[in-house]
Amino acid sequence: YSLTLVNQWLRGNSQVQSRLCADVRDVALAHVAAGTMDLTTVATTDDGDFDPMERRYILSTEKRLSSELVSDALKRAVTRVQGQIGIEGRVLGDASIDMGKITCDTKFDGGAIKI
Repeated sequence: YSLTLVNQWLRGNSQVQSRLCADVRDVALAHVAAGTMDLTTVATTDDGDFDPMERRYILSTEKRLSSELVSDALKRAVTRVQGQIGIEGRVLGDASIDMGKITCDTKFDGGAIKI
């Protein structure tokens, strides 16, 4: 879902929205932590199997990133990679991305329920 959403933002098919996000480096560290945990020290179900719901890693920012900051970061990233040659000689970035189409939805609140 997130790749589709970012692709829509980059192509101007949808305005950039404020979102809760996780840094991919933190996600990678959480995967390593989960993959290397000692399963003998975590809770089990009644039949002795590992209970996957016992240890969960919730990764997110405390507040939504502003659509303006996300939009600016996308524009910088596109500028940085357009035309660069990556692994196996492939061109990185997509020259067809029109950064003028990357716009912000400053009214989107994430559908949060007002308290």
